[in-house]
Amino acid sequence: MKNYLPKTIALAMVMTAIYGCTYETDTLETSQQLSEGSINVLTDTSIIEPALLDPPCFEAFPKSQITNNSNFPVNMEVFDENDVLLNSVYNVPIGEVSDYITFPVGVAKFKISTSQSVKVIVIEMGICMSYEVTINEFNHMDTDVPIQL
Repeated sequence: MKNYLPKTIALAMVMTAIYGCTYETDTLETSQQLSEGSINVLTDTSIIEPALLDPPCFEAFPKSQITNNSNFPVNMEVFDENDVLLNSVYNVPIGEVSDYITFPVGVAKFKISTSQSVKVIVIEMGICMSYEVTINEFNHMDTDVPIQL
């Protein structure tokens, strides 16, 4: 009997460690009561995927894009404070949205132009900032403030 006691204690400790742990899954289980009794039957198992969230912005260059709701193709050029062209997007079609363009941190001059008008906006752009320009159907800009990402 003495030989079984240490083995039984060791086995009890191992079993406690194994069965004492819980395992959580990312599944959604819905159950339905059977009409004959109170037995729960698994009727649907769906995997819940974590929301694909954008990671927080970390030391990213500023960026800009333009939405063209006017009646003319639109150009956008980004210059630095010394009028050096940093990036551009040309001939954004009517009803379309351009890809994002990036540029270095600092003073940015945005030159938005169509065949009918030219507008220049100067903004101090910092890390993780976005300037999303929208041209409305009357050929006016609806956007005047950059956003912090």
